[in-house]
Amino acid sequence: MLSRGLIFLTGGTGFIGANTTLVALQAGYHLRLAVRQECQIAKLKQVFSDYLPRLEFVLVPDIAADDAYAGKLNGVDYIIHIASPIPRTIVQEEILTPAVKGTLSILEAAAKVESVKRVVITSSVAGMIPLAGIPEGGVIKEDNDWDLTVDKTANLTQESDILTSYHLYYASKLLANAASWSFMSTQNPKFTLVVIHPTLVFGHNILQTQSSELAGCTNAYLFGPIMTGIVAPTTNCVHILDVAEAHLRALDEGRVKGNTSFLISGAAPLSDETVGILEKYYPDAGWKIRRGGVKNVWDVDTGKAEGELGMEWRGYEQMLREVMDQQLGLLKAEGA
Repeated sequence: MLSRGLIFLTGGTGFIGANTTLVALQAGYHLRLAVRQECQIAKLKQVFSDYLPRLEFVLVPDIAADDAYAGKLNGVDYIIHIASPIPRTIVQEEILTPAVKGTLSILEAAAKVESVKRVVITSSVAGMIPLAGIPEGGVIKEDNDWDLTVDKTANLTQESDILTSYHLYYASKLLANAASWSFMSTQNPKFTLVVIHPTLVFGHNILQTQSSELAGCTNAYLFGPIMTGIVAPTTNCVHILDVAEAHLRALDEGRVKGNTSFLISGAAPLSDETVGILEKYYPDAGWKIRRGGVKNVWDVDTGKAEGELGMEWRGYEQMLREVMDQQLGLLKAEGA
């Protein structure tokens, strides 16, 4: 298979990054994966063992460092930036500042390399929603004129640590997204930028080998409430392969002009639908979720992704069954 070019990808050790890596390899690209620690390489080589001739690795311990990518982008055609700085506290400055630096460092490095044609950055639906919340009757889409600014000097602390962490996460996505577009408008680099904004991502995790690893994956936000019965806000979601494929389609300069963004979102499941699927396929799995739960799903318009990227969303039942099958299978194998 002839190579379609060299992609430099960050975040390959994560849920979205690993699946995007696989889809890119299957499509014929060469990949240079950035990892934070050398010990992570062995597992990635095992997962992608069928594609090792088209894989290479570089160490990038701190993606927010000024020289994080020095000498590591040579010969790269495309960049897919999925990794985010890892917050280890809920200290406001220690989350917001690295989030912006993590975005700017890759863009600044890309601007110094003549070969880079396009950069695709993974943001979040949180980067499209005002910190104060969606305006009444609002529909989330790419061209809203909502106020997405964040005052970094304001106290963003909420009434609990968990709510503070969520609030700071939303703020970090808004600030990083704003920094990306500010860089493009002020620096006018030769490459074009596409930003991907997925809702909550579910599906089979190709990296997971133990049930305990669920905690580091967004699949926990689906499996946890199902098995505990603890009510969690229902939200829109999207299949992991839809997200991975959206990144690859965004590289197509003939299809997508660039300097644009896409909302990536499939289903907006309600608890009644979840229970119906569980009753049909997992009647004896010990789940505790009940019908009639929270119904505060977002109103989204994904017409742009469907029209320009050609997205056709995989269904919620597929997401749910992949998560249940994987986690229950691992628990059974572990004797739990």
